[in-house]
Amino acid sequence: TWRDAVLNHFSNHISHLMIVTDPDGLLQDEKIISVLKDKGIEIVEFQDRATFRFHYEKYYREQKDKHVLIYLNHDAVDMLPYDVMQAGQIIELKISQVFPDFSHHIIQQLDAHVLDALYVASKEQLQGSLSSQATCDFLLHKVYKLAYDIVVTKEELIRLLLQKHENEYFMPPVLEEFLVDHFTKDNILKGLPIDRLVKSKAFYYQYL
Repeated sequence: TWRDAVLNHFSNHISHLMIVTDPDGLLQDEKIISVLKDKGIEIVEFQDRATFRFHYEKYYREQKDKHVLIYLNHDAVDMLPYDVMQAGQIIELKISQVFPDFSHHIIQQLDAHVLDALYVASKEQLQGSLSSQATCDFLLHKVYKLAYDIVVTKEELIRLLLQKHENEYFMPPVLEEFLVDHFTKDNILKGLPIDRLVKSKAFYYQYL
């Protein structure tokens, strides 16, 4: 799975001190956290220098038998004290490393459940890297199973949005905006409250 690509960073020699930058939140996945803990890795989330320095000096500096992972939910590693930066192994995690063929700013908005489905779907042969629009199209067709581009009537739109609202996968705003933009360009669908129909499940059922 996509988690294996993340865990590969911790599969060989595990250092005493690891500094992980993770602006896309990959390491917040519960299954990944569980595997790291099973490896005996303690995760310390960096919040501010003063608090970190206190805990580091008290619990970790001299405990060379421990495997400590300092977690930063951004890529500004220079916020750490200089001596810690020099002592630690820096590991950079980015979702673009795991899904290199898709638009970064689109896939970083997907939750772990959707990423699972995308990983399976992405095993199909892709024709190079996909643009933002092509990434949205791929997700809607291959993950959400929504054939949005063949909708030509109001009735077909209503049926498609039923699939959307009852889908097992959470749809991030960027994909909803893509659908809204697509349908508002269709002259046949003009006059419909497209934005609210797409984004609000409650309004959709009220509209019915």
